[in-house]
Amino acid sequence: MAPETVFVLLVFGLVTVPLVVGAVAFLNRDGGETERIEDLERRVDELESERE
Repeated sequence: MAPETVFVLLVFGLVTVPLVVGAVAFLNRDGGETERIEDLERRVDELESERE
């Protein structure tokens, strides 16, 4: 392969990979929030039942 082709592929990879990783992180930024809220609600219910 010509050096120009290798350079273009390298630049393409260096630009594309962080964009894809950033997009995935952006889309999943609150993915665990629902599970956390459900866990906290369950723990509150358990503590309230222990108090009674």
